[in-house]
Amino acid sequence: MFKIEEKIKPPLKSLLPFSSKVTFGNTALAIIFLTILSRFVFLPWKLKIARDNKRYLEKLSEIKQTLKELQEKYGITSQKTLVLKDLKQFQAETKILYDNAGVKFQFGLLPSLLENSLAAFIRLAIAYSKSEQYFKSGGILWFRDLSQPDRFLILPILSAGLTYLNQRNQPLPLKESDNQIKQSLNFFLKFSPFLVFIGSSRRASGEVLGEVIFQSCDLIQKNLFDL
Repeated sequence: MFKIEEKIKPPLKSLLPFSSKVTFGNTALAIIFLTILSRFVFLPWKLKIARDNKRYLEKLSEIKQTLKELQEKYGITSQKTLVLKDLKQFQAETKILYDNAGVKFQFGLLPSLLENSLAAFIRLAIAYSKSEQYFKSGGILWFRDLSQPDRFLILPILSAGLTYLNQRNQPLPLKESDNQIKQSLNFFLKFSPFLVFIGSSRRASGEVLGEVIFQSCDLIQKNLFDL
């Protein structure tokens, strides 16, 4: 593992200086540029998948009754044990039904995986650069030294606020019977912005700046997907 880190560390450390060539030599602007790029480079792909799936859901509602009749025909909705032959026949007829209706769901795992992988490399690039001079002197506005925490706590407050906004009204993937787990998770989520604030107030302002931009982009993406 250490050998892998030794190999990836030099190119990652050179990422911010290289990116600063398009941000007038400023490291903070390079962080903003890279984080926005990582979040939006795959956005058209993700939006296309989301819109296609929304259209497929509308088509699926049109064949809902036919699908229900198929399920009743092969006893899918009942508690009886299905014969393998019947199950295969049901799957074959369902596929034909979907194909005729033009229903073909797509999973957005690949663009999300690529997006998160790119974000992870950018986070590593920021972490590896904390001891470099271009990081210490590359700040803007009130945080001139990116290797030091934000003494005015503006970035930690922004990070905590964005954490709250991103998790607000986000449905928990739990059943009604999991009320106790849901209550525990809700309790934790209520305190997570406060925990983010405490953690961010001790981190390098350059790292917190990156997280603030990541969270802002996530909030924008969520609103775009809800349109």
